[in-house]
Amino acid sequence: MQCVEKVLTDRKMFQSNLSPKQQRFIFGALMTYVFAYFLRNNYAVALPALLEKTGISRELGGLPITASFISYGIGQIVFGLCGDHLPPGKMIACGWTITILSNILLPLLLPLFNIIITSVSLALARRIRNEIKSIMILGIFCALSAGFLHLFLDRSVVLTITLLILVAGFTNSMNVIGTVNVPARYHSINRVSSISGVTNSAVYIGSAVSVWGIAKLSVDLGWHFTTAMWFYLALGLTVIAALAIRIWTAFIRKI
Repeated sequence: MQCVEKVLTDRKMFQSNLSPKQQRFIFGALMTYVFAYFLRNNYAVALPALLEKTGISRELGGLPITASFISYGIGQIVFGLCGDHLPPGKMIACGWTITILSNILLPLLLPLFNIIITSVSLALARRIRNEIKSIMILGIFCALSAGFLHLFLDRSVVLTITLLILVAGFTNSMNVIGTVNVPARYHSINRVSSISGVTNSAVYIGSAVSVWGIAKLSVDLGWHFTTAMWFYLALGLTVIAALAIRIWTAFIRKI
């Protein structure tokens, strides 16, 4: 009974010494801390099932946990040193700012690299001035990226992410060339809209099939099979483009 009275007394003292805004702040910080640990521990609990479904090695799957502890340890040293020179308010504001910027910037990096690859690829296509030849060259780079992704899928997280970015960038570049540059060649014969409709339809149908198909393949057969299929698809596209270069070159010279 005395313990209950002490808790109630301490709570009243706590509330009387803090404004409602300060109380909400402390409660929010407490909940953030609780859920942060909950999510981190939840990953460790779900890790065996993730490894079984994805085929990723234990070393690779455990790397995020290792990285989180390393980051936590470094953060303790850095903010411990800062705590001797900065007031608590600025320390909290600094921590929140770093967290917010990290959450904003990290998801933007992948699209940014994708945009850079697409821009460079389109600049190359403008220099070549032959859409099918450009697709063939990009197909070679895409096939190489997919092949290396298949070979080094379990070796390095950084390499895997880099190769995924390259595959996405090269495929997106081929998509833009096929749906924008190719139809533009039909301007002189007034068939731009018709050809654009055909190429865009192929893109959306292929996207619809791949969204379901890639997910099913990765679950049923694993990512090694899926990345191998990406390699053969890119290689097949490259071969088709190489066979069509002469016909396309004759066509663009004629119009």
